[in-house]
Amino acid sequence: MKRPKHELTFEAVQHFLLARERSTQKRQALLEALTEDVMREKRRWTITQLHILSLVNSNQCGMNNASLAAELHVSKPAVTKAVNILVEHQLLLTSKKSDNQKELYYDVTDKGRQLAAVHDQMHNN
Repeated sequence: MKRPKHELTFEAVQHFLLARERSTQKRQALLEALTEDVMREKRRWTITQLHILSLVNSNQCGMNNASLAAELHVSKPAVTKAVNILVEHQLLLTSKKSDNQKELYYDVTDKGRQLAAVHDQMHNN
């Protein structure tokens, strides 16, 4: 016997909601696990530091103080101060390009990627 359309529609909506709830729960569990790891550090990170980690993590062509300052609309000294703390805590690594030994470029460590993921996840929720 053929089922009425409203029953099929209701079942499809119910299936969608359950799948969405499972996905949300998985995302929340990941966020909680990453947050626990980060919180063990007992360090309060500034918004600027978190944004720097996220930007460097998502930008593969390399970012320096000038590009970070322009992207975040903050001063270069503010970027320098934030970056120095991130480097000190081994969240960022510095490097120089072979054709430009003057400017420092940044890369995220594994530990920095975890914190960037937590930051990005908080923006997505």
